[in-house]
Amino acid sequence: MIYLLKTTSDCNNACIYCQHLAKKFSGSKSLARIKTEIKKAKCAGYKTIRLSCNTDTRKDFIDILKIIKKNNFKLILETNGRIFVYPDLIKKVDPYIDQYEIYYSYNDSIMAQEITGHKQSYYQSLQGISNIIKGIDDKNKVLVKLVVLNLNSPILHFIADQIKKSGINQIRLILPFKLSLNDAIPSLVDASENIELLKEHLKKKKIRLINDYSLEYNPYLPKDSDFFDASKAKLKINFNLYKDKPDFTIVIPIFNKKNSLKFVLNNFFSQNYPKSKYEIIVVDDGSNDKTLESIEKIKPTCNFKYFYWPRKKIKIKNEHKKLAKFYNRVGPARNIGVNNAQGEIVLFNDCDILVRKNCLKKHKKYHDEYPNIIIRGFRNFLPESFKPNFKKIEDFTFLNKISYSEKTKRGGKLHCHMYDLSKEGWQKVITANLSIRKEYLKKINSFSGDYVFWGSEDVDLGYRLSKLKLRLMFDDKIEVYHIHHSRESGNELNSLMIFWLSTNILYRKYFDEQVYNIFRDVIIRRLDSLVLN
Repeated sequence: MIYLLKTTSDCNNACIYCQHLAKKFSGSKSLARIKTEIKKAKCAGYKTIRLSCNTDTRKDFIDILKIIKKNNFKLILETNGRIFVYPDLIKKVDPYIDQYEIYYSYNDSIMAQEITGHKQSYYQSLQGISNIIKGIDDKNKVLVKLVVLNLNSPILHFIADQIKKSGINQIRLILPFKLSLNDAIPSLVDASENIELLKEHLKKKKIRLINDYSLEYNPYLPKDSDFFDASKAKLKINFNLYKDKPDFTIVIPIFNKKNSLKFVLNNFFSQNYPKSKYEIIVVDDGSNDKTLESIEKIKPTCNFKYFYWPRKKIKIKNEHKKLAKFYNRVGPARNIGVNNAQGEIVLFNDCDILVRKNCLKKHKKYHDEYPNIIIRGFRNFLPESFKPNFKKIEDFTFLNKISYSEKTKRGGKLHCHMYDLSKEGWQKVITANLSIRKEYLKKINSFSGDYVFWGSEDVDLGYRLSKLKLRLMFDDKIEVYHIHHSRESGNELNSLMIFWLSTNILYRKYFDEQVYNIFRDVIIRRLDSLVLN
């Protein structure tokens, strides 16, 4: 987890993309306020601090570095390089820095002036970069942040060549979100072809393209970072019947769905699997529908924990209200469950998905038989008219009659299938009864917090898991039943908008052409469906 620490609005550049990267804000923070913010970041579980690119112009710059290191953070310094035109500065700064990230998005002085707003930016940046490279021992500590703009999009490969000549062999690509029709940023569609050409060029030139597992700038996140402070989640119920270490930890996040949750829990309490060998962790994402009072009435048959994670009353920004009614923390909520899991296998199930009694037994059979595997149940969707009660949810013959099956490829139902995630199927990693060994989740830091509206946080998980050379068993014999619910968006057009947004985020994180192709194909297909219906 990387915490972006913005310290001042002062800067020696006026880059045309700065507002898109949310680097500027009103005023400068006092050293005391910065100390407080650093302590909060530590309490929230952050391990690394990234100092925004204007921090190095402050008079107390070195003091800030010392405070960060005193609190045992890794430290990333963003810079445009100009301040290091003074060669002695790098010797003072380098002992504190774990990584330098240099903004460099032009190939000559004319373009530099258009992008940065200053005549001297080009030459001073080149000299500053040279001084950094000369003044440090480990050249791998330095990478360039190349921001894709309308101005530079056609010549990205020329800029990459110039970056390599300066002695830097690593590039992180940044495509900011387009905020208005006539701004300096190309759309995803306009930028994607040039980005793919750049990636091929980097391979030929043996320049490393760095892709992070988190999005540096996301304009859809709430400004208050405390909203994601998972340390505020409190264990409210801890029901321990057994001392044995469980095979499974079942993680169920919930937000204002107490009525469906009781039926979901009932099906898990009724598993034909040793009760001492699984536990359930419910993570309440700040519900206000008296979920806690409802759960206090249940009688668990296995070990059971309930965490309550309070949420601040943060209003959705006006420009985002068309996308959702409230912010979604389901990914980080699941991480709370993972971090408290005792089982070697974590099974994710949503609070509106009913499972059969043999669910855990079937999952365990696959985990025993295959290494490096993820298991996903096959969804049947229940109609809006279905009103669950305990008698109905245990009558699977009845549920089969009234439900309709998930379509996993255009034109029909795909039955039991094993996917090699490195080649295909990662987009099918969704939390409709999904199990995976905890060790793999830890390797990729579990769920991302970049998706704050409905959906796609699990697809993002699937993308990152695909890099671990895992396989996905998608088995229609592990049947689950999804209780009908309307998405936050409320209608098909809003669903399409949210899909557009989440795929935009996914592409900007990984710059993978396969993601773009999914974006293009599904958007067109869904538009066809909307128009033809």
